[in-house]
Amino acid sequence: MIKLKKILTDSFSLLMKKPLLFLPKLVIAFLYSIPMIFLPAITFASLDFSSPKTSLLSELVFWMIIIFCISLLDILFNSMYSFISKDYLNKKNISLIQSFKKALNKFRTVFPSIILTDLIFIVIAFIVSIPLGFFIMLNSLELIILFSLIYFVIILILFIAFYLIYPIASLESFTAINSLKQSVFLAKKNFKKISVVSLFSFGLSFLSISLPFLIELLIQSNSPIILAVIAFVLVRFLTAIIATYYYVLNPVFYLEAELK
Repeated sequence: MIKLKKILTDSFSLLMKKPLLFLPKLVIAFLYSIPMIFLPAITFASLDFSSPKTSLLSELVFWMIIIFCISLLDILFNSMYSFISKDYLNKKNISLIQSFKKALNKFRTVFPSIILTDLIFIVIAFIVSIPLGFFIMLNSLELIILFSLIYFVIILILFIAFYLIYPIASLESFTAINSLKQSVFLAKKNFKKISVVSLFSFGLSFLSISLPFLIELLIQSNSPIILAVIAFVLVRFLTAIIATYYYVLNPVFYLEAELK
């Protein structure tokens, strides 16, 4: 626990010493905000059978391409934090530009590693959600609770198994498949260490997802538009702050936790 406390504080210290590190995730939060503003209108319009679908389809494709491009940049930024953390722990000069270039050089490994990880999450989550959906239709409260817990545990296990995928894919000389294998291997061999920090990181992820809902509870549906705008900006800002700490903590843990 003493080691974990040091890792948490080292990650926090890095951000406090170099607050410019918040900038990449703030940029990503801003970029994601643009489709978030426009997509709801397109979605509602698609439900209106009287509206022309050809133009809506082209708009939807356009925004999907934009989201994909933002996702690519997000992956690059997330990978960049691994190089920044390594330089910080090695007491080297930290450069966002140089770290970004290193992330760009490793993109051919990092990108497929992340895509494969996401696909594993999606496929397993979909398979598990089938019986859960069935029990929801049956309105069986006991089975809904049981499978919800099973669903949560499976997602948490996957989270632990692939927690180290970014620093491994970014900092090591593995292929995409071997990066996944190494992440799972280290998770099995160091389950206690990784599960503890994963639970903390999982909590951060849950908090960032929950923020919009928490703030929505504080805002009535008839609230002034300015209040809704302020809430939206606040949510995006806080999400970016939490995400920055998450992606700094991840490689700091990998480099400091003495995983073997």
